[in-house]
Amino acid sequence: MTNETLGARVEQARVARGYSRNQLAQRLAITSATLKKWETDKSDPRANKLMMLSGVLGTDLHWLLEGGEGGPKADTPAPSMGLVAQKIQQVQALQTRLNALVIELEGDVARVQREIDSLDD
Repeated sequence: MTNETLGARVEQARVARGYSRNQLAQRLAITSATLKKWETDKSDPRANKLMMLSGVLGTDLHWLLEGGEGGPKADTPAPSMGLVAQKIQQVQALQTRLNALVIELEGDVARVQREIDSLDD
């Protein structure tokens, strides 16, 4: 596969990482039709999506734009679903704890406000 165009490099990196077009599109929050347009050089991704592509595909941003060195790294596999699920669970646990702290803080603020109000009387 030649990688002379941005689209060809995106496709090469996607295939190297083992993503289907649908899987990568989901990771980037775009449609698979949009990704196909990028890969066939019918349109170009915006800067923010180029940055996301670089990260998700494990490539150097300069390589995506210009080619040369920094292409897909075979030794950097995509995160496994188990790892992603574990991180989601960690975030959910942190969110639950944060919500509990916010409720505690609201109670503390209400108590302090009542004390201030009683001093004003």
